Amino acid sequence: RKSVDFPYELLIYGTKEKIEDYTKKLIDEAAPGGGFIMSADKIFGENVDPKCMRYWCEAVIKYGKY
Repeated sequence: RKSVDFPYELLIYGTKEKIEDYTKKLIDEAAPGGGFIMSADKIFGENVDPKCMRYWCEAVIKYGKY
């Protein structure tokens, strides 16, 4: 079992491409072959851009497999 952190800055300033690329990298490294749970373990402040959170969720759906 491996726990990894997503850079908070990406959820504030990230582009769709950067968020998608980083999410794919995390999934590939932490859960090769699938079988993972992706979750947000922190309370996000008002600085987080809702569209960045949407990009992150879309990338998890796109690259994740279980």
